[in-house]
Amino acid sequence: MRLRTLASSLVLLALLTGGGSAAAGAAPPQALDIGVAPSKLQMRLVPGQTSRTRLDVFNKGDGPAVLDVYFNDYTISTGSVVTFAEAGSQPSSAADWSSLSRRILRMAPHSQRSVELVVRVPEDAAIGTHTLAVVFRTREVQQDGNVRYQPAVASLLAAGVQNADGTGLVMDGTAVVEGIDVRWLSLGDVVAADDTAGAVVDWLIHPTVVAHVEVRNRGNTFFNILKGGTRFRSAIALGGHDGDVRAPTYTILPDSVRTIDAQWTGAPWAARGDAKVRLFYNDNASLNVAPAEYVIVPWHLITVAGLLLALLVGWRITRRVRRDRRRRVRVESPSPWLKAGV
Repeated sequence: MRLRTLASSLVLLALLTGGGSAAAGAAPPQALDIGVAPSKLQMRLVPGQTSRTRLDVFNKGDGPAVLDVYFNDYTISTGSVVTFAEAGSQPSSAADWSSLSRRILRMAPHSQRSVELVVRVPEDAAIGTHTLAVVFRTREVQQDGNVRYQPAVASLLAAGVQNADGTGLVMDGTAVVEGIDVRWLSLGDVVAADDTAGAVVDWLIHPTVVAHVEVRNRGNTFFNILKGGTRFRSAIALGGHDGDVRAPTYTILPDSVRTIDAQWTGAPWAARGDAKVRLFYNDNASLNVAPAEYVIVPWHLITVAGLLLALLVGWRITRRVRRDRRRRVRVESPSPWLKAGV
């Protein structure tokens, strides 16, 4: 059964090694713009089942394109970076089960073509999640400065294979706040800003509080974070109130960890409180996360205020010393008429 498709896109840059420059006088290649829908496929399958899915490919550019269609395996890092590998190289690969109706697409400008993906689950398939990437890469070479590349897009498949009675898949997710950072603009950011006055104010009293939420999948099937987020609560606050940051929608594969940063840009300039995270996955199940404390100290403001106070105190002391010196000079230097005894 095909589940909800997440509307996200992926662009691959396939770097080319070697290769000479274009022939003298040749027209530069037209910019390519390709896309695929759905960009993510999620399925629940059983051993012996065959699934057929249509992938729609779009050439949104002004020139023709020739696309090679092939399989890759993929993994997703803690920082949500997708890494591709040779098809069949991952233990969870579904490449051997899958086939495509076309391996080459010749597309006119502003056109659409379709490719059918067929997944035939073996009778002895292991229970758990199996993954696959269907990659569409152009044969046309693009150049950006000294880098030559071939644009590509991919549709990512995650298929949970379960028993015929619906058992076998275990969903087990945990989440923890690994840490909370309080970030301020640097002086370099202030100097480089177009609005210097506004940047100075941000540098002094507008921090960004970032909670690093680590989500781990310890089960044998993927799950989706569909809603929820992080609530920043302040027990003591100056210059602001509590804040809420919604969590992005994302998928976590089995045996993987993803770190999601919740950025609170409307934080007070001084505060103490905690961050409460609540994430919902798939239906109404939620991950329980222990609150984490944060403290906002306006070091830049304190430093500037301290310098101004030091300058003021120094100016007052210097002024008093000069005044006392003038008084002593007047006392020690009487009128010459008095010295002569007149």
